[in-house]
This record gives sequence, structure tokens and C-alpha cells, in this order.
Amino acid sequence: MNKTANAFVVLLLALCQTGQAHRPVFSEKAATDPNTAVFISEPSVSQVIYRAISAEARQVWLAFDANERFELFIQIGVPVLDRLKDFRPAMMVVGPGLPEGTSGVDLPGESGAKCFPTDGVKNPRFFHEHFTGTDSWILRSETVVLPGSGRYYLVAFVPSGQEGKLWLSVGKKEVFGLADWSKFGQWKRRIGKFHEIVEDGRGPRIPVLSEIGALLRSVGAMRSRSRRPDPEATPVRVQEGVKIHTVETEYQNGRQEIRVLLPDSYSEDKSYRVLYVLPVEKGFDRKYGYGLGVLKKMDAHNRYDIIIVQMGFEKEPWFGDHATDSKTRQASYLKEFVVPFIEERYSTPGTPEGRLLFGFSKSGWGAFSLILKYPEFYGYAASWDAPMFLDRFHYSMAEVYGTAERLNAYRPDLLVSRKKTYFQKKTRLVVTGERGWGKSVPTPNGGSHTSEIHTLLEDQGVKHVYDNGLNVPHRWDERWMAPTLKALIELTEPVRAPGTALSPEKPTSQAPSPSPPSTATTTTPPPTTPRWSTTITSRNRPATSGKSACQRPLGRLFGTRMTSRSASRVMIPWSES
Repeated sequence: MNKTANAFVVLLLALCQTGQAHRPVFSEKAATDPNTAVFISEPSVSQVIYRAISAEARQVWLAFDANERFELFIQIGVPVLDRLKDFRPAMMVVGPGLPEGTSGVDLPGESGAKCFPTDGVKNPRFFHEHFTGTDSWILRSETVVLPGSGRYYLVAFVPSGQEGKLWLSVGKKEVFGLADWSKFGQWKRRIGKFHEIVEDGRGPRIPVLSEIGALLRSVGAMRSRSRRPDPEATPVRVQEGVKIHTVETEYQNGRQEIRVLLPDSYSEDKSYRVLYVLPVEKGFDRKYGYGLGVLKKMDAHNRYDIIIVQMGFEKEPWFGDHATDSKTRQASYLKEFVVPFIEERYSTPGTPEGRLLFGFSKSGWGAFSLILKYPEFYGYAASWDAPMFLDRFHYSMAEVYGTAERLNAYRPDLLVSRKKTYFQKKTRLVVTGERGWGKSVPTPNGGSHTSEIHTLLEDQGVKHVYDNGLNVPHRWDERWMAPTLKALIELTEPVRAPGTALSPEKPTSQAPSPSPPSTATTTTPPPTTPRWSTTITSRNRPATSGKSACQRPLGRLFGTRMTSRSASRVMIPWSES
């Protein structure tokens, strides 16, 4: 009896400490339309369904209820099988408040839909799942902020009409019941069969103990990988307190560096926002200074308790994807590789709330371009003295975009009107300063880029923080960085576990609103006091407190369910390590 109890404890601790497992959903329901959809009672909990697409079952439908501003994490992939290497299913979120659907899928009632195709994915991410010994190609991962409250659906379908297999997952929060250990053997066999894994035929086993042993071996294998995002190790060294990872990816030519500055008190038991410092030069050239270095001297990582990341680029960074050159995809490099790379190695929320963009000049353009193009992925952005109205190629832009059409897809001035609804309820943007980009390239109305983007944002009803008085040298400089970063941090919400609903915004009309001062008659304030153009309610962010499930007394683990510690990481069935 003692041995059995010990096995329980070891297994529970293993699940708790790895915290990287989706709960498989096996249902007899057809799940081919809204009426036969498989209902997910807790969409914040990580769950995955495995289905075959055939002439009789063209779609897979999951149903769930959610509140307004709920952050829904979704993911789609296929087993690694030769016949599926070109199989590209799409996923779609259906429900109230979403745009009118145009995918050809019949929608229930007055629901709208947002579609996420994968037909453009040429090199899907390979993933080996240790618990079940299966291999998958991950085609797409997205976080969708739901615009309303009510019944929503997650749908998988194949636009091309091909037949094949896919898995579809929701949620990131790992929750396990005490009986789950006994289901592991059954789960493993069914998932292995779906992936067409051949049994090894190693003879008879004692059912319960052998499944525990298999799970613990899987746990050990996973932990030994240290949450790597791909099967290959990446070199890392430490220089002056900064971790330097060297990587090579499909998005750029050659090897690049990702530099990481952690708070001195960094702990895996907390979640930290990440400030992505966007460079203005290729590699880590320093003609205009070194952004991460200045922030380190400012002690910003400790003052705001944040992780600071700066990445290198092979070409001059303009933060777009080239129209034809697959090795020049700067936007995808940051979104599809750098952010997952950081979130899989370090303790972060793994949601838009924890992803902050920071830049000036061309990287200020990049910060606004990226958040406006991907408003459901990035949370906040700040820009100082940046060009915002470039309707043709300047400097090295042609090398990054390739065509004028591709440039238009990333222009902040065009994206504002297209994506304004994402920024009208909550303040997520900071725009400051004018120096080098005062009027060096003409704007539509002849003003500075900073003042004109402010006017455009106001005209479109986009909430933002604005201060055009930070007039200092055009380089990484504490005199503009300190007040701009302070304004950015003050916009953020308290760190939440991924998948939890955000509280509804309180009407800002109830709070006193300072009138924006006139730049013609008001003396420029010190750099540490930005002038607000909209009402901003500063939120006191309480320090993360309490013990994780893994730190609580063992007696508390033996309840109706167990919540894993690592709810802050992006997980794939079962894990993305």
C-alpha cells in the first residue's frame, strides 16, 4: 500500500512540475456541425481533439461559452506522416461580435467568424511529444481576444477539400484529476494509433505500474530537454549579465543572436512581462547606441520587474515579410520564432498582456506596424521619433518588403483604420517625441510624423498616450526611453494566467480626464512627465504571491483536481518544449 501511495505522489508531482500536458478529448459525438459540436466546459484548460477529415466528416466543431475579452488560445497541427506533408487544414473561431464569415462554412444564427488558414505554411514546426512518443507538425498558433459574451465555436476544416488527419487544441492551463494517471495508458494507445505508431511488442506488462513507469520516463525525457522549442540545442553564453542565445532559423540567412536580460530576482515561480526591444540596425551594430544596454544601465529590468529581449537581424530591420524571399521574413521571425523561443524558456504569461514592443525611428515604425497588424498577438507598443507615413521605399526598405503591395500590408498609417476596433476600448499605444523624423520625409499634411500619427489615431478613435515634447538626440537615449517606457508599463494589466478572462473596462468617463495641453502654448515638461492625450487609469500591479501547486503541502494536492505550476507557457499536445 505504501508503494502504491508513493507512486501516486511521484506521479502527481511529475505532472505538476512539468505542467506541459493537454488533456485529450475523446467523444462519440460527430462534431461535424454546430448541432453535434463537442462542448468544452473550460476553454482556458488545455485540451486537444484528434479527428480524421473525410467525405462524411468535412469539419470538426468544438463549442464553448466565454465572456467578453476572454483570451482564447488555439492551435492546429497534423501527425508527421508522408501523405500529410502538404495537408493544410484551417481553423476558425465563430461567435458573436466577430466579422462576417467568408470561408464558405455555414455559420449558426447571426454569428461572425475569424479564419486562420495554413495554406501559406511552407515549413511547419516539428514537435515530438514525449508522453505519447508521437510526432506532429504544428501549423498555426493564435490567441484571440473574444469581442463579446456568449456561445462560441472553434472549427477545423480543409479549404482544398483534401482528406486527412488533424488535431485541434484550446487553452493553456493544465488541470489534472487524481484519476488521470490511470487513463494514461489508454490515452497513449489511442493517440499513438491516431499517429499510426506501431506497438513495440516488448511483451507482457503489469498494467498500472507499467503505465506509471512509462509516464515517468516521459517526464524525465521532457525535463532533460529544458523546454527547448525544437529538437536541436541552441548555444547560449552570458556576457555582462545578459544571456546570449545563438539561433539559426528558416526566417533569415545565417546565425542570429537573441539577447535576454532577466530581473536580478528572477524566479520560475512568477510570470514576467517581456519587453521586446526592436533594433534599428542589422545585427547588433551600435551607430545609434544599444537599446538593451541603455535599459540595463537604467536598471529597467529590476525597476519594472520585466524580462528585456533584443534580437538581431541579418538585414536592416523594417519588420516586414518579403513578398518573394522566404529568407527575409522579419515579422514572422519575431512572431513565430523569437516570442515562442522566449516563452518556452522563461516564465512569462504567454499572452498578449505580457508582450510589449519598444522602439524608435525604423523600430518605432516596427513596433506600431507589428501591433497593428497582429493586435491579437502583441499587447502594447511604444514608439519615439519614428516615421509613420512612408508610402514608397526609403533607405533599405526594398530589401525587406520587395514590392509596394507588401509594404502597404505593413504601413502603420493604413493599418490604423483597418484595425482600429482593437484599440478603441483600451489604451495600448504610446507615441512620443519628434527629432530626426520631424519633417525629413513629408507627411500627407506636412506636419511631423509624430504629430500626424497622433491626429490620425484621434480621428479614428484609437486610445493612446501622446507626448511630442521629448526632443533629444536621435539614438537610444535614456532621456526619451525612461518616460516612454514608464508610460508603456503603466498601461499594462496585472499579470494573469493565460486563458483567463479580462475584467470589463471601467468607463473612463467616470474618471477625471486631463485635457491634452496645446503644444503652441504649453512649456515642454521634463522628460519624466509625459502628457497624456487620453484618460489613463494607472493600475497598481500587486506582486505575485502565494505558492504554486507544486509548493503546497502534499495533502492539498489530493483534492478534486490539481492545477499545474507552469500555466504560463505555450503548450501543445501535450507540450511545446
